[in-house]
Amino acid sequence: MDDFEDFVQGMLLTVRLTGGKPWGFTAKEIFKDDQMSEVLLIISKVDPSGRSAGHVRVNDILLAIDGTPCRSVLDARNQIQDINSDALALTVWRCVMLTPCNNKKTIDTKRHCC
Repeated sequence: MDDFEDFVQGMLLTVRLTGGKPWGFTAKEIFKDDQMSEVLLIISKVDPSGRSAGHVRVNDILLAIDGTPCRSVLDARNQIQDINSDALALTVWRCVMLTPCNNKKTIDTKRHCC
C-alpha cells in the first residue's frame, strides 16, 4: 500500500454497525492504478436513514467485513449474507484527500452490495 499512500492520505477505521440487515450502503469496484492490476472496493452510496449512516461515508475504501478481507463486491455480498447476528464490523480506509480517490477508473458492474 506504500505507493497508494503517495496519492491518498487517510486513516484506518473499524466501524461497528448494529441492528441487522439491511446495512444501508452500496459498494463498487474501482481500479487502484492505471495498469488496472488491482481492484479496491469503495462505498458508493450510503442510505441517509440506514444503519450505516453517520458511520461510513461515500468513498471510504472497504477492506474487511468482520475481520475477513473483501476483494470484490461478490466477496463482500457473500460475507454479509453469511452473518447470523445483528452486528457488523467494517474495516475501512477513509480518504482525507478525495481527489485521487475520485480519479480512479471504475468497473461498471453496477453490482450492489449491502
